[in-house]
Amino acid sequence: MLHLAGAESFVSGPVLARRCELPLSFTHKIMKRLVHAGLASSRAGRAGGFTLARKPAKIAMAEIVEAVQGSVNVRPCLVEPSLCPNSKLCRVSRQWLELQAGINRFFEQTTLDDVWSQYSAEAGGSRSQACSRRSVNHLRQKDSRSAIRSRALHWTKTPD
Repeated sequence: MLHLAGAESFVSGPVLARRCELPLSFTHKIMKRLVHAGLASSRAGRAGGFTLARKPAKIAMAEIVEAVQGSVNVRPCLVEPSLCPNSKLCRVSRQWLELQAGINRFFEQTTLDDVWSQYSAEAGGSRSQACSRRSVNHLRQKDSRSAIRSRALHWTKTPD
C-alpha cells in the first residue's frame, strides 16, 4: 500500500511485486483482498494495474491489516474467553486487554498517510525517491526489524 500511496498512476502487478520483493502470485492474492475490501482498485489492460481506492489519509491501517490477515489479537482468549479454562481466574487478563486496546487504537488511529509521511521523509521526501527500489533497499539496510517496531510505537497516538 505504501507503493500505491507514492504512485501517481496505476502500478502494474509485476512492478508492485518487484518493488515489494514478493512473488507475483502472492502480490496478486494480497491485492485481490485489498480490492475486495475497497482499499485499492484495479484496472485491466496495458495501462492498468492497481491504485488506492481512497486518499491515504482516509485509509486506516486497521483496514489494511484486517483485509490482508484478519484482526490482530494478542491472545485468542481475548476474543473467545471459552478457549481458556482459566479465564475467570486469570490474573493477567486485564493487562492483555489493555495491550489489545493499545494495538487496536494504534491501527485505528494511524492512517496510511501517517505511515507514508514517515516513510517518504526517511527516503528523501519525494514520491519518486520513496518508491524507488534503491530507496527501499537503503531503508532496509538502514533499519533492522526492531528499529521499525520501535518506530511503530512512536506512531501510536493517544486518544484525545
